Amino acid sequence: DFLPSPINTHQDLRLMFDKHPELKKKMNNKTVFILPAWELKSKEFSYGTNIPFQHPIYPEIKEKLMEMKLEGQIEMFRHKLYKPGHTSTDYEKWSSNTTCISYPVKAKEFGYEPYTIGATTGV
Repeated sequence: DFLPSPINTHQDLRLMFDKHPELKKKMNNKTVFILPAWELKSKEFSYGTNIPFQHPIYPEIKEKLMEMKLEGQIEMFRHKLYKPGHTSTDYEKWSSNTTCISYPVKAKEFGYEPYTIGATTGV
């Protein structure tokens, strides 16, 4: 159902938390981080298609992802099938955010099903 991106995702997340100790502190204090989920609009890569991890379609940086969004290649995950599932993630705020790596998100409607990252200790 969910493929985070190229092979180094776990390592990249650990490096990000090492680079931003304030986020690690938040996570250890029962904060979870929501990941905006996107899907490809291409019929070549429809739901259920197996795409190799190192396929060039995977954006490795936010700038590339935003370029794909501008070009209409991606869209909010499953928003046509079940809009409440990810709407509260606030994709526009995340897309336009260039200064703050985290900000509060509030569920705006019943049915919110975000992808999250959090600590397993103390939960």
